[in-house]
Amino acid sequence: ESQALPDDWSVGALLARVATSEPPLHALVDTGALVTGLSNLEAATRLLELGLRHVEGCVFMDASGSKMILLRDGWRLLKLEQCGLPPAKRFSFYDQVHTTG
Repeated sequence: ESQALPDDWSVGALLARVATSEPPLHALVDTGALVTGLSNLEAATRLLELGLRHVEGCVFMDASGSKMILLRDGWRLLKLEQCGLPPAKRFSFYDQVHTTG
């Protein structure tokens, strides 16, 4: 489902809206490059800090293109294939660069 943003939106407000959405979301696909001024790790951290209580980690691509996950428990950063967390317990952040090519 897509939702319109208000004219006075900000990156922080967008992330808060996603992180606290009801029903809960499992992915943010940023095809419009709206999440700017943050690294993907910073975006993942913000999303977990702001909410996403239904998941235990946030998946993203790092600067070198590796699939990473930031775990809420201890704020540990792991390669996705090392985490062992089931997909239902993950949120995925797809940044514009890795979404549209």
